[in-house]
Amino acid sequence: DNEKKVIKNIKDLLAEGGTEIHIVPASATIFLYFLHGWRQYSIKMLSNLMKDRDVISVHQGGGFASFLFHFLFITLPIKLRLDYKKSGKIFIKLKHLSMKLDKFLPFLPVVYCVTSKKQRNQ
Repeated sequence: DNEKKVIKNIKDLLAEGGTEIHIVPASATIFLYFLHGWRQYSIKMLSNLMKDRDVISVHQGGGFASFLFHFLFITLPIKLRLDYKKSGKIFIKLKHLSMKLDKFLPFLPVVYCVTSKKQRNQ
């Protein structure tokens, strides 16, 4: 439960030149997961958590369209006890459309991908 300890242990175990990748829920996803997901991260939180890394980059995944798609076609049906998986091809097409629209609506990301590369000693 202590992500700071986990992050430190990963750094200690990572070989020189190795890369670590973390995919974590973005802070806005509290509205998508409610009480199920209690850990959400902002870019600032991730930067602070990984501040002792050699090289770090944070990329967002998703945007408003994916957020809205998830809320309307996954979160609400689950809360209403409906089977959202039965929507088949329409569900998949809407999911792909939302991912394409995210390029134009990059706010409210659903995940962050954090990468860090451990420098080789010179």
